Amino acid sequence: MTSPLHLGRQVVYCGHLARLCLEERMRQFGVTPVQAYAMRFLARGEEAREITQRDLERELRLKAPTVNGVVDRLEEKGFLVRQPSPTDGRCRLLRLTDTGREAAAAFLSAMEDTEALFRSALTDREQQIFQELLSRIVTNLESEVHRT
Repeated sequence: MTSPLHLGRQVVYCGHLARLCLEERMRQFGVTPVQAYAMRFLARGEEAREITQRDLERELRLKAPTVNGVVDRLEEKGFLVRQPSPTDGRCRLLRLTDTGREAAAAFLSAMEDTEALFRSALTDREQQIFQELLSRIVTNLESEVHRT
């Protein structure tokens, strides 16, 4: 019998497996998991308000150069367009194209299936507890990483 993994290592391994699972499901749509999350955010939010690249950075919790690359790839695929903001010339607004909206709708169920796979091993109460615990861990790690 092998020794149990340390908590941090288990979390990393769980994230790795989740990414592999989602990568496999997103491959048929020609997008990466982070591109899929970006498109899901845009699809859900663009009706309510204008979305900037900065909004996407905050949502994905990624740095500007990384998000710029994600947006570049999605733009190359014809899934979104960047437009200057009419109210702030420094901002670029992100909008899904019709093709992007269709693609996002098509792979949203695959993303939900992956989420269901996560949840299937836990009761509703365990899911709630697990989310609370993970949130505390994330907050703790973010404060460490973002210390100046």
